[in-house]
Amino acid sequence: MNGLLSPEVTTNDTTTLAGISKPSSVIYIAESAKNFTENYYHAHVWPTRHWLAASNLPDDINSVAHNNGFTAGYLDGHAKFVRWSQVWWQDATNGIEKGSFDPRQ
Repeated sequence: MNGLLSPEVTTNDTTTLAGISKPSSVIYIAESAKNFTENYYHAHVWPTRHWLAASNLPDDINSVAHNNGFTAGYLDGHAKFVRWSQVWWQDATNGIEKGSFDPRQ
């Protein structure tokens, strides 16, 4: 589960579906990395923690599991195969720092 949507992580209005303007573009679930046992992946602290410096990828999701991509489940219920470069970006000018993982987009 996306840590940016966990009530354990945030107390803003993005913890409810009604508080998210584009649920079809927000990744809710993704395949976890091998041996990862926590309840949610840590998109809320990428890349300051839970990041593999050598590969520039998170260490808590399996972001290149299948042919350099992974299947992502979105808040509106659809799922699709994506590549990391399609769903992660940082744009500090508008406060969106987690690409398709950030419910504020």
